[in-house]
Amino acid sequence: MEKKNTGVIVNVVVLALLLGLLGGYIITDKFVNKDKETSQGEQNNNNNNGNENNNSNINKNIVYQMQKN
Repeated sequence: MEKKNTGVIVNVVVLALLLGLLGGYIITDKFVNKDKETSQGEQNNNNNNGNENNNSNINKNIVYQMQKN
């Protein structure tokens, strides 16, 4: 009587597929998050530059008003 290993072979194939899919998901997730972080970082830099410009304009107005008095 021969032992049939079909159950073991099926389980190994299923596990290999799941492992491949998990690896693909992790790689994709890292690339997608990297792109999002870059976009958000650029937006934050743009917002910070705008705030710095506003602050410098306010400071200039205060100095100008002080000089007028």
